Amino acid sequence: MSVVDARYLWLLAGVPVLMLLWGAGLWHHRRMRGRFGDLTNLEEISRVSWAGHGWLRGGLFAVSLVSMVVGLARPQLLSRDVRPVPKATDVIFMLDTSPSMFARDMDPNRLGRAEHIIQQFILHKLPDDRYALVGFNYNGVILSYLTREPQTLLVYFDYLNRTTEPGVGTNMGAGLVSALRVIDADERITPQNRGRRRILVLISDGDDTIGQWEAPINDIVRRQLKLYTLGLGTATGAVFTAAGPRLAV
Repeated sequence: MSVVDARYLWLLAGVPVLMLLWGAGLWHHRRMRGRFGDLTNLEEISRVSWAGHGWLRGGLFAVSLVSMVVGLARPQLLSRDVRPVPKATDVIFMLDTSPSMFARDMDPNRLGRAEHIIQQFILHKLPDDRYALVGFNYNGVILSYLTREPQTLLVYFDYLNRTTEPGVGTNMGAGLVSALRVIDADERITPQNRGRRRILVLISDGDDTIGQWEAPINDIVRRQLKLYTLGLGTATGAVFTAAGPRLAV
């Protein structure tokens, strides 16, 4: 049990004082009645209340005051105190590098927006977090294995932005396979990392055009890995050519 505004609880100290005054009033009332002698003579012209009626009203009045004071203090019942505990995480980004990612319906283009999303992850990095980068179009390629120095990923951003003829196609299955290879390589080199938290993040602007995703998806489910997908693009869309960013409009 916790109280938000405990300062209001001091008002409870005034309740006993009010009850003493209430009792004094009842005593004075009873004393004044005693001056009339036999009260039965008044029953025909006035209703004579029960002797304990005043104390009943006083008790209800005290209960209402206590309830209002407790309400002002805003008590809260905590079933359990849950506090987030940061856990070291490995994040493998799978970035679509097909020609459509160079469309300019987003600023500066879809690929640039995807890189900005990845940078937001890096800005909130914990000391033990690690990142890896996989690029995929028709095939998948591991650009960076898991590293605690995320600046490495920024170097590959420059490389991707200068690509003049990206591979045609969107093979998400190849990207997933490459991401799983990153995990396998890490566990083979450092077996103590098998218990680390692993997250896969796939960023693309379209549907899979190859159809090789079913097997790696089943493998991800079997390993109980978390896979998040981010879709890029606008409702208006954009025109692009398979020749790459040189002819993209």
